[in-house]
Amino acid sequence: MTGQREYLHFAPIKALVSGGFQSNVHIAVDPTSGLVARVAGAGEMQAWLCSEKERGRDSITIEGGVALPGLTDAHMHPLYFPILHAMGATTLAGMSKQEVLQTIKERHQSFADQSVPLLFLNLDTTKVQNLTAAELSFVGERDVAVIDASSHGGIASAALCKKLEERTKTNKELVGRLHRDGVFTEDYSGEALAILQESFAEEFFERTIEQHLLGSFSKGVTAIHDLLPLNLSALMAGLKLRRNWQSKGRGRFPITRFFVRPEHARSISLALNDLEKEGILTEGEWRDLVGIKLFADGSLGSRTALLAEEYSDRREYYGIEYDDTKRMEAAIRLACDLGLKSVAVHAIGDAGIEHAMFAQQIWWQATAKAGVEGTFRIEHFELPTEPLLRLVKQSGAWVVPQPNFLLDCRYKDRLGKRVEDICPHNDILRHGIPMMFGTDGIPDSMLYAIYLSTHAQNPNQRIGLLEALNASSATAAAFDKDNRGVLEENQQADLIIADAELIDRLSPGQPDISHNELETSAMVGQLEASIRCVYKSGVEVYNRQS
Repeated sequence: MTGQREYLHFAPIKALVSGGFQSNVHIAVDPTSGLVARVAGAGEMQAWLCSEKERGRDSITIEGGVALPGLTDAHMHPLYFPILHAMGATTLAGMSKQEVLQTIKERHQSFADQSVPLLFLNLDTTKVQNLTAAELSFVGERDVAVIDASSHGGIASAALCKKLEERTKTNKELVGRLHRDGVFTEDYSGEALAILQESFAEEFFERTIEQHLLGSFSKGVTAIHDLLPLNLSALMAGLKLRRNWQSKGRGRFPITRFFVRPEHARSISLALNDLEKEGILTEGEWRDLVGIKLFADGSLGSRTALLAEEYSDRREYYGIEYDDTKRMEAAIRLACDLGLKSVAVHAIGDAGIEHAMFAQQIWWQATAKAGVEGTFRIEHFELPTEPLLRLVKQSGAWVVPQPNFLLDCRYKDRLGKRVEDICPHNDILRHGIPMMFGTDGIPDSMLYAIYLSTHAQNPNQRIGLLEALNASSATAAAFDKDNRGVLEENQQADLIIADAELIDRLSPGQPDISHNELETSAMVGQLEASIRCVYKSGVEVYNRQS
């Protein structure tokens, strides 16, 4: 461990600074302030450190590797995925229908206690179709949820289906469908997970969320945008963890943004006085920390993404409009009334993006009237047309695609040739649209997201390494109006020291993206194993040797 007054002197082989990758660039970090104190050549740095030593400030030198800014996962669910993990979720990725049913049966038999709910994730709807509750009859009265790879649809066992039907009676505004055969989409996915969650203690989730955040450091991620907690209970667990994190002197909390549904924002505002008394959240903090999340459409996995042309395998079907015009207008008025400064809209299909742009027009009008400098972002941004790209550029919106969605080329069965327009990163940058990268947890590796964007199949999807790293660090920091994301003096000292081989692996190469889950996992492992150590605000938060 270093003393608080000792500078950390990084002497890497090369460093990513404002001018790109450069050799003979050294970085001095002040752990006391958490800022980069000096960036200079080797000789100049040595002279500066000597002068600082004369003033009583010593230094510790960390040699070798490549220095990079800490990464921001700008679209992640750190209050959602840990809860799924805590509930013992089993993956069905890549399985056929027969394999899926066998896996569910084996899991059911291994837990004789029927009160223990079962959760299965990542059902591949291109391989498994027409699965129903009737085929899960062997689980009896047990609550079982099978969620597809998009998390926007799935199948409920007969017992769980009955509970979902009861929720429908009390909540008339649920979006999506619940079929009598147990198949559900959209809001019913969240309701199914919420029912299963009720079987577990809230304190258990808080611990798993903390473990997840600590684990993000080993991936080089030092900041996260949370795009929708599962429910208000999960959000409160995250806010309490934030308070406890800061009270323990751990420095800045990794989650820099929470985007929540309108009803959750309203609940927070009503409880704000109590939250402030408990030291959880102040009124000033919440206006910068919390934003509203809306949904223009659904997902490709559940065929609910809103398209301008019909789905290739379903005549006269275009997807759904999730939050309709009336709901969007009401939510935006609420955001302005609450003093919130940011709105994020989930939009995957081209017609969904167009619907999101309607929300933006209402948002700009409302913020201009209120005199608020607000931001607007479009999540996923999967299938934008050339006219939409021009419109988004003119509007000033930010976009947050997930390069990991390039793996969705398997949806050719429902998109046809349009599958080539998933994640057009190069087109987005060509239009000068500010672009941030996220992972959405599929998988939750920002290094793999960077790799995918530099090795994508089509030129409209493929970008250079510096562009990908910028989308993964500096752009998100600019959105947060935070002094991080670049290795410059007086910037927050969030940085990664990695093996030089990492840059070779991430640099553009032949399109060689694997769609085999084991090969994907192996690549993620290789990339993340290259990280030697990670620092957040000048404090080491991960070391490969530990």
